[in-house]
Amino acid sequence: MPMPIRREVRHYYGKEWRKTIRPAILRRSEVDHDRFGLGVVERVSRCECTGQCSAHEGRCVEIDRTLARTFNGAGGLKRRGRSTDPIEVIITIAHLDQDPANMDYANLMAACQQCHNRIDAPYRHHHAWRTKRRRKREAQTAAGQLDLFPG
Repeated sequence: MPMPIRREVRHYYGKEWRKTIRPAILRRSEVDHDRFGLGVVERVSRCECTGQCSAHEGRCVEIDRTLARTFNGAGGLKRRGRSTDPIEVIITIAHLDQDPANMDYANLMAACQQCHNRIDAPYRHHHAWRTKRRRKREAQTAAGQLDLFPG
């Protein structure tokens, strides 16, 4: 299941994305894996992160549709010192330069949720700050308050 795509950038993800680009990136990340340890090997996508997320050194070990292994070693997501239930890994496609218009294969990376979120975190933080600032300005303007230092 692909990640939800924001409305303002949906026009970048048309037929070519669905039929050509996304499948090519996922194929590039495929490895042979025995998911259940029964000797049945299948081709599955794997996280391509090699440290871009700053969460680990070297290659991420997460494999699509398996339980997460890198969070606390036992398959549970580590949050504030306590472990929760294991989570299923979903491989997504990350834009390394944060530009949805740049569909260059070198700019796209198959990534697990943890790596993708860490790669996008500075970008999301900056946009959240800008949105908060814009909404505050709009509320002040609606209330009749003038901005002393516009900009």
